[in-house]
Amino acid sequence: MSQERPRIAGEPAPARSGVWLGTAAVVVAGLVTASCGADNSSAGTTTAPAASSSLPVDSLRTTVKEAMSELHLPGAVVLVASPDDEWLEAFGTRTLNGTDPVTTEDAFRVGSITKTMTGTVILQLVQEGKLKLDDPVSKFYPGIPNGDTITIADLLDMRSGLTSYTQLEVVNRAMDDERARAWTPEELVALGAAEPVKFPPGEGYDYSNTNTVLAGLIASKVTGKDIGTLLAERVFTPLGLTHTVMPRITSSSIPDPHPHGYRSART
Repeated sequence: MSQERPRIAGEPAPARSGVWLGTAAVVVAGLVTASCGADNSSAGTTTAPAASSSLPVDSLRTTVKEAMSELHLPGAVVLVASPDDEWLEAFGTRTLNGTDPVTTEDAFRVGSITKTMTGTVILQLVQEGKLKLDDPVSKFYPGIPNGDTITIADLLDMRSGLTSYTQLEVVNRAMDDERARAWTPEELVALGAAEPVKFPPGEGYDYSNTNTVLAGLIASKVTGKDIGTLLAERVFTPLGLTHTVMPRITSSSIPDPHPHGYRSART
């Protein structure tokens, strides 16, 4: 038996359609987007490359279908772009064994791509002189282990030593037992900060979602604006991402229409 995985506010959630290629991967929340803001009037159809395209579309289709079968994915949306061509296509259905097809206009969570977006906001604030990359996190957010020596750069580089809350049993059990629960960023940072640090700041590398959630909280502290507003003002609007939104922190919902994500039930 499979079940739909919940959103954790402040955590990168997986893309509900399973696959979205052609984007640069990198937290504060599960952003929701549809077609990356493009006005894609041919929803559910293929954006075909030019006749002279070098994109191996037939081979790509085969690869996607094989991956879907291997990973038991009911649906996927794939984008492959080159300087000259673009191929966008939807595969499969929105639900397991369903008949409702995935379309290229479906909403999905962009997950850890929000890491680069949060990093962009931080670097803008550095450029504006509102903080420095070598500022200790304790200057903006007290109560973090090694907070006097962990720098903002350490957060962005995944070199803080802070444990990722996604590694904790309490969070993973909640994903099974409280699927509609939406966590606040403060709750998630507190969970990660309560664990023993993995190494002194700057002396190791460990991919930790706690880092970027904390970076988002620092950006909010510096500007007086929540991270959703900051991302809308500094990333979505300038880039014309008209269909990209940050859900309310209190919400675990995703706009319709959207595919459904699944995970194996705990045994």
